[in-house]
Amino acid sequence: MSESTYESALSRRRLLQGAGAVVASVGASPWLLETATAAAAEHKLGGTIDYLSWQGYDSPKSFGPWLKANNVKLKPTYIATHDDIQAKILALHGGKGYDIITYYQGYKQLYDELKILTPLDESKIPNIKGLLPFFKGSYRGFWVKDGVRTAVPMYWGALGLVYDSKALPTAPTSYKMLFTSAMKGKVTVDDDPVGVYTLAGHVLGINVARMTPAQFAKVTTWLKALVKQSKGVAPSYGDCAKRIADGDAVVGFPGWAAQVGFAAGSGNKNVRFVLPKEGGYAYCDSWAIPISADNAEAAYGYINNAIDPRVNANAAIEQILGGVTVAGAVRYLDKQTRSLYNYGNLDSFFAKAPLYANPPVKSSNFVTIDKVIAKWQEVKASA
Repeated sequence: MSESTYESALSRRRLLQGAGAVVASVGASPWLLETATAAAAEHKLGGTIDYLSWQGYDSPKSFGPWLKANNVKLKPTYIATHDDIQAKILALHGGKGYDIITYYQGYKQLYDELKILTPLDESKIPNIKGLLPFFKGSYRGFWVKDGVRTAVPMYWGALGLVYDSKALPTAPTSYKMLFTSAMKGKVTVDDDPVGVYTLAGHVLGINVARMTPAQFAKVTTWLKALVKQSKGVAPSYGDCAKRIADGDAVVGFPGWAAQVGFAAGSGNKNVRFVLPKEGGYAYCDSWAIPISADNAEAAYGYINNAIDPRVNANAAIEQILGGVTVAGAVRYLDKQTRSLYNYGNLDSFFAKAPLYANPPVKSSNFVTIDKVIAKWQEVKASA
């Protein structure tokens, strides 16, 4: 499997490259040590957890106390693209080696087809009862499908627009403003193939996971017009935020709430995130245990600790300023991170910014992900 074929719109590591963000860190505070020690007293785990995911998602400051108290060693293998996960697991040919992975919800269908996920025993994850109601459910089968849970949601976020509130005192109310003469040369677009197609598709009422060739052409035309409004495509979400922070652009597409923090780290505290009236789209990364696990008990303990309210909150702050999935975690967020999302009405939020699957890998009816990625290269060149 080629990396380009399956590359995710929201690969966390790629989104952060070039960001230069200043993010709050969390130390091994007494409550962490006490919680980890209490858990260790109940059940000694030990051994090694072979971790396969993004660097940073292992949140060493937040998860370290639990590992130490349970005499568990984390052996990380960091990925460069999301596709490394299935490639490395399949390369084992049914052998053992990786105990825990994460996945962006767009990969659920592919992972089901490849049969690389194991059903999770919820009795071994007692903290799952503390998940926010939205994340306990089976939304589009991303975490629970046909009554079988294969993932535990960890962090989430949404994409819409980011803008400089000093240059635009009134928040954009529609994506149509991107195409006005006043915005010519003031738009920056992220170099995120599936991301730009997913958001543009949403704006046009098209689901990229089930996009016909005619719909594909419609979205492509829209994106070509958008790129012509820009000074060029930004190589990363961090670079996009910096362009706005430096005054080289006024509005960014797709805009990610974490870019508010990126821009603040670059000296501009006027950058804001907004979902215009058309809405946007959301992402959610989740913990999972793959078929290659040979220390599943420790992996269960690791996941259970990860969704302890304070651990969930502090890990979210430690890495990507993401939304938390645990109800009790909200009160432990710092003011900036807590203000990004309205936790009081998540059903309404995700109705406005749905979670989408990726375009299919193979299909006789719908446009496949490799065609989306290839077409984006053409769109970029049209600027």
